[in-house]
Amino acid sequence: MADSHVDRLRAIYDALATAAPGISHDEYRAFLHVADHPGASQREVQDALGIPQSSASRHLANLNGSGFGLVDAEACLGKRTNLRLSPKGRQLLAQLALILGCFVAAHCSLLDDIDCSTPSPPGYDRCADPATFSCDLS
Repeated sequence: MADSHVDRLRAIYDALATAAPGISHDEYRAFLHVADHPGASQREVQDALGIPQSSASRHLANLNGSGFGLVDAEACLGKRTNLRLSPKGRQLLAQLALILGCFVAAHCSLLDDIDCSTPSPPGYDRCADPATFSCDLS
């Protein structure tokens, strides 16, 4: 029997709760914005979410290595930082994509052996594996 929509939503919630326990709605929105706009600045996230600078700063700090570890910040010229998903963030994105059935580049039979309920081996990044997923949203 196929998964119901409720089962998929529950799986998404479980994936988020495991990867980022206590993640807020705006932190999740910021995560998705960075996933969709690699190299975005804090200001771009702030504008996209329509939140104050202090909130954007706090949410991104929580998403960064000191918090959930889903986003990496790379210093650029001046005070600007480029934001990108960390390996853990790309792994979560790949897991969510698998739950939703999106962005699959490989033939579906290859996905039968992928078990997202158990952690991947250290250093393995499903999202960076072009044989399995394409995280290029363009």
